[in-house]
Amino acid sequence: MIALLFVLFGLAAMSFVGVVPLFFEAGCEIAYPVNEVLVGTCLQMASFIVSGIYFLLLLNQFLASYTAWMTWTLLAGTTVSLFILYFVKDQYSRLDLDDDNVSQIQYNHY
Repeated sequence: MIALLFVLFGLAAMSFVGVVPLFFEAGCEIAYPVNEVLVGTCLQMASFIVSGIYFLLLLNQFLASYTAWMTWTLLAGTTVSLFILYFVKDQYSRLDLDDDNVSQIQYNHY
């Protein structure tokens, strides 16, 4: 049973770590004319602020002893995120720009 828990937590951690770059890439695609560094910085800053508030709530004695709120908060955050992602339109502005540039290149055949 303990080995199964280790495997499940390992798979969950790997899937979480693998999804984070996809969210950063999606953020860069959505905000395309904006520099990728600025978008990444804003996303990382928002992540740090939300995580900091989440952990600062543990300084409250009642919330530290009653931990069921943590599970429900994470579930609500995931649900809200997936709900918002459902309404994001697929647009690949950078890819469209690259395709336009490639179609305009004339090749010299010798």
